[in-house]
Formats: sequence, C-alpha cells, structure tokens
Amino acid sequence: MKIKLKSDPFKKIIKQDKILKDFAVAFQQAMECIIEGKADLAENFKEEMTSIKAEMDEYSRSICFNASPSGVSSSLYYLYIQYEIQITEKMTGVLDWILARKSPINSDPIETELFVIADSAADTIDKLTSLSEKLSTAAKKFKNKKAKQDAAIIIDEIIEKSKKTFNLSLRMKRKILETETDSPSLIHLVFLADMIGQVSEKTRDTAWLATSLSCL
Repeated sequence: MKIKLKSDPFKKIIKQDKILKDFAVAFQQAMECIIEGKADLAENFKEEMTSIKAEMDEYSRSICFNASPSGVSSSLYYLYIQYEIQITEKMTGVLDWILARKSPINSDPIETELFVIADSAADTIDKLTSLSEKLSTAAKKFKNKKAKQDAAIIIDEIIEKSKKTFNLSLRMKRKILETETDSPSLIHLVFLADMIGQVSEKTRDTAWLATSLSCL
C-alpha cells in the first residue's frame, strides 16, 4: 500500500536516528564504566539511556500518528521505525544483564573483548544517521542517483560492521570458554556476548530494510 506525504519522510527518521545515536553513546559510556569497575557511574548512564529511550519512543509514536510517506510502503516505513526501537530495547537488555552480575569479571582478556565488541556494536548504529541523511537526499529527484549510490555504500558498510561484531562475539565466547572455570560466570558471559551480537544483527536488518524503502 502506498500513502501520500507532503514532505520528505526520511527527514523524520533523521531526527530519530540522532536520538538513537545519543542512546548508543550513553550505552558505550555505561559499558566503559562497568569494565572499569565503576558500576555506580554506569547506573547514571543507564538513567540517561532510559530518558533518551522515552524521548525516542514518544517521537516515534508522533511519526506513526502524523506521517504519511509517499513513494514508500507504509508498512516498511513503520517497520523501519520499530526496528530502531528494538535496537534500544536490545541495548537496554545488554546493560541490565551485565549489571545483574554481582562479581567482577576479573579477566583482562575478557574485559578487553567486551570493550571491543560493545564499541563495535555502537559504531554500527552510528552509521544509521548517515544512511537516513542519504535516503532523504535520494528523495529529491534531482539528486536521486548519486544519493542512492552513497546510501548503498553505507548499507554495505553497516552489513560489514555487523559481520565484524558477530565475529567478535564468537571470539569473545572462545576466550570465555578458554579462561572461565566458574559455571555461572561462564554462562552469564556467553549470554552477554550473544546479546551484544544481536544488537548488531538488528542494526544490519534495519539497513537491509532501508534497501527496500529506497528501492536501491
């Protein structure tokens, strides 16, 4: 089903992506605090994430209630918005899971792997803002071809970054199996690596959806 819009629908997504970017930055900062053994400071960033997520939820609802995009499938458009909401939910889940741990990790190799994988997942999300900006430009007919080519490049970069994060999660799991002897800790950390990988996978799915939205 096609629906009409008086203005470029991707302009609204650009704002949502910027809110999502702020959320990812707070997530990175919280993870850094946890890795450094500063759980109290991490709680402050968790509160910031909660505030940013509330802002994003409210904004996304305003898009769904008020926007009527033309030239794209309304179902795909709203699904794209929902995918980005799911990214915030998965990142919140990661933070809740790691904060549920009462004992420190006490393993430099695993702490390093955790820092790298969390950073990689957040960097993947950062690319979504650039993508929505290119899609917005592509909506203008006189710049359509070049902007679509640029958007396609960004989508490929997101997919590659997602693969990298997935491979990092596998590497982290191997390190956990090699170094952890405590069963509850091992299970907790393996789940953690998997949950961070899922954040990147959802970002990849969002980028794939953008391909359909823009008819690349």
